[in-house]
Amino acid sequence: MICIHKKSIVVHSIDEVIALSLNTDHQLTLLLDLLTEQSKDLHGTSAEYEQMTRLLEKLEYDQNLTNPTFKNTIPAIFNYCAQSEKSNNIQQHITVNQDDLNEWIQTIEHCIHQTK
Repeated sequence: MICIHKKSIVVHSIDEVIALSLNTDHQLTLLLDLLTEQSKDLHGTSAEYEQMTRLLEKLEYDQNLTNPTFKNTIPAIFNYCAQSEKSNNIQQHITVNQDDLNEWIQTIEHCIHQTK
């Protein structure tokens, strides 16, 4: 565990160090990549869901991100990540959420194009 105190920021892991240095576009792209891979491979790890949750927490309050469709999508993706912890079958969890995943992917792609 890494603890870094700088400007009232406490970092507990290397993933958080990486997330802090990513701009909005990079965070959206990383979230998009994680969701796309899960959608294609029908596989996700607890680390991926945790990383998506951390990204969503940052993006939720990102003032550079003004797309209301994406902002309204954040709670649904949070729920998807939370439900993965309760699932005994991740492949089935992803399959059941496939339509939502496709919609979220399109929303994030649109959002990325808006930030450029």
